[in-house]
Amino acid sequence: MATAATAFLAVKAVQLAVVYFTPSQFDTSSQIIVDTYTQARSQLLNEWHLPNAAASILDKLIAWDAVYFNHLYVDDIDFEHEYVFCPLWWRLIKWIPLGQGNYYKKALVSIIVSNLCHWASIVMAIELTKVYFPASVLAKRPSLPQTVGKLYAILPAGIFLTVGYSENLANLLSLTMLWLHQTSIGPDYRTKAKLAIISPLKYLLSGVVLAVAVGVRANMILAGVFYLFDLYQLGYLSRQLKTIALIIVTGAIPLLSMIGLNAVAYAAFCPQRGAWCQWPVPSLFQYAQSHYWNVGFLKYWTPNNIPNFAFAAPTVAIHALAIKEFVSKLPVMPRFVSLIAFTAMTVAGAVFFWNTQIITRMVWVTPLAVWYLALQLTSPETTTPSRWTRIYIGYALVWIPLQSALFAAFLPPA
Repeated sequence: MATAATAFLAVKAVQLAVVYFTPSQFDTSSQIIVDTYTQARSQLLNEWHLPNAAASILDKLIAWDAVYFNHLYVDDIDFEHEYVFCPLWWRLIKWIPLGQGNYYKKALVSIIVSNLCHWASIVMAIELTKVYFPASVLAKRPSLPQTVGKLYAILPAGIFLTVGYSENLANLLSLTMLWLHQTSIGPDYRTKAKLAIISPLKYLLSGVVLAVAVGVRANMILAGVFYLFDLYQLGYLSRQLKTIALIIVTGAIPLLSMIGLNAVAYAAFCPQRGAWCQWPVPSLFQYAQSHYWNVGFLKYWTPNNIPNFAFAAPTVAIHALAIKEFVSKLPVMPRFVSLIAFTAMTVAGAVFFWNTQIITRMVWVTPLAVWYLALQLTSPETTTPSRWTRIYIGYALVWIPLQSALFAAFLPPA
């Protein structure tokens, strides 16, 4: 754990130093926000006894999506697309009593909470590794869990895991859901061979945690694939009605979460809004993604987005290699099938439907690629990891400070 903590603190220190020394912002529009909240800035420094450097860093972190988040922490929703903007993340920060009503205090609270979630996700990734991998693999690679922890500290999501974004909470909730799901399943005590749900409470909790994750980042609904596989592998094959009912109820909870969030928006805007309110199945989320962020099949495949595809390519490539590697291991590691499907769906969504560059910061809700890298780095057969592993880690270490400078300068990509 100590090595993971060292990597975690080192990355944070480098990022904050880069942000502090970045000379200026290219897009100066956020200066309007800085000027508006001058009094809130002074209150933060005086009441919390912080140096001017802290405020300087916070000023430069008012960029990209942080502009939306910081606004929602202290003010009400102004526009319809804000209803689908990581709704449970900004509401969590808003509900925390500390810094209530102060723009800068809430911005700092969000950063603290986000980084605590990052550290917690590192710990959870270490524990999840111990659950997923057979004892024989861990015996040959005793440093595997700690290597996973270090890799989760230096993810190429970079600055997005240090600012007050929702990625860290989404990662933590996803890894927690995976841990609850996997530890609730074990050998059937009657056959000692077939898998069965051995802890119904943990299994049910996995659905509850996933429902919260869906409220943080809607793409987490893809993790519902775990319960579809379970319905066949644990339910249909066992012919146990109680098991089938438990799987259906647990899998329905995340779906109800998404329906509930959309119902809140529908109650606020419909039927007067028209447009998406008139759809057979009204969905503000689907409308907002398409209308405001140009999300849709191959919509992002335009010449001007070639640079975004280029810097996302290493993350896409390492996940493709991880999927290929773990598919080959399915005969001896059958528990990975749902995780492979979840990972493949997430990568496919980013490449073919979403704004592709976000894959570098949102795909780590699944640990498959990190495990692929960690297995390469801890292989007892060779002291030299594969070329692609070396290239990818080198890319991450270069990208993290570069991306921090670009973010602080309010420059793409974001």
